[in-house]
Amino acid sequence: MEESRMRLVPLMSVVAVSAILAQAEPTIGGHEPAWASDWDAALEEARERKAPLFVVIPHHRGSFGSVVYPEQLEDKTVLQLCQNFVCMIADDKRFPDVAKHIAVEYHKGKYGAYGQKLQIIFCRPDGTEFEEHHLVGDDISVAELTETMRKMMRLYPQAVPCDKFLMYKALRDRAKRALTELLFNVAKKTLQKLGKAKYRMDMVEWAQDTL
Repeated sequence: MEESRMRLVPLMSVVAVSAILAQAEPTIGGHEPAWASDWDAALEEARERKAPLFVVIPHHRGSFGSVVYPEQLEDKTVLQLCQNFVCMIADDKRFPDVAKHIAVEYHKGKYGAYGQKLQIIFCRPDGTEFEEHHLVGDDISVAELTETMRKMMRLYPQAVPCDKFLMYKALRDRAKRALTELLFNVAKKTLQKLGKAKYRMDMVEWAQDTL
């Protein structure tokens, strides 16, 4: 019986480490931007990533009709550029918290009723809008959209791309979980990897200070 218990200890450690590694893998959708689902978390992410906001108020069918996702967002170049933004869309069913704040913060009556026209809004990481770059109308061209997105990117050359941020966030979560589980070797290796990141973020500084 004692021998069986001794065999189980290393096995349990392997299982624990495997669970941490599995939970750390980020999931990134390839057919649409990585839409934020929580308003406060999105602003915190924008601050951490030093990235501007990409806010979409899509066209609605009727006063309370379904949301029509813009065809412009299916363009491969647009999707690629979205990696450099924190993306939000006013979809009441999928992202009610974000949609509520978008309606309050960014909808302007001069563009018609809410959801009457497609609106694409660019904001600073703190959420304040670049009103001069407000795009309106269902006929916004992909060329106009990508040009405006690149203008925003030039203002934030140090912005951390979304896929990189998710990878580093996964490393941070893995390290914290390993420390909680007293898996110090896993924690050390993960912290070292995170600490070598070329981007300046709070989580990178935390990893460097924790080592």
